[in-house]
Amino acid sequence: MEALLRIVLPRLVPTLSFEVYPFLSKNDLLNKLPDRMRGYRHWLPDDWRVLVVIDRDDDDCRTLKRQLEKAALDAGLPTRSSARLHVAELPSPA
Repeated sequence: MEALLRIVLPRLVPTLSFEVYPFLSKNDLLNKLPDRMRGYRHWLPDDWRVLVVIDRDDDDCRTLKRQLEKAALDAGLPTRSSARLHVAELPSPA
């Protein structure tokens, strides 16, 4: 996946700056993600994004997504899903 991202992302978005941080395994990623997200929160500019790519294998995709969302939200980072929920909760204009 790392090699694919390094080849494909610059072709898809030539102006994109990015870095890939591989982990030893899915469990390694899930165990380290909360601390890493908290670290990002302290310096990540508002116009930067974090993309987590993970192979779910036999895991329930909804459970896995909840884990990823929780790590981000607990760190104080908004997610695409949480942003959509927030917009949906806003009152409609009169």
